[in-house]
Amino acid sequence: MLHLLEDCPSVAEAANKLTASPQCPFPDHWLNGLLSTGLFDHVWIQFYMRVYSSNPDNFKKSWNLWTPSITAGKFFVGLPASHAAAGSVYVPTNPLISQVLPFAKAASKYGCHALRQVQ
Repeated sequence: MLHLLEDCPSVAEAANKLTASPQCPFPDHWLNGLLSTGLFDHVWIQFYMRVYSSNPDNFKKSWNLWTPSITAGKFFVGLPASHAAAGSVYVPTNPLISQVLPFAKAASKYGCHALRQVQ
């Protein structure tokens, strides 16, 4: 289950949106063909369960591959909320707040972020 940390007004602007939720390595093995159509309004990139989320520099590299390569209105960041949700790929609070989120939020295509927690 994803828990949003902040209001996402860009999501509420229209009643229907076409979205996708690929894994963070680019290109996504299963969804790349669909994502390349340019038909998606939002792309929720899953930056959890992969090494890309645990290192701010790797996150930035992956984000910089996704956002210019796929035509979508907004990109959303999915990250693990705790060690229980992702183990070794968990991003500690300080680098998340000081590096990862400010970097993503500075992008014109940034939509919002969500944290995945294991129930």
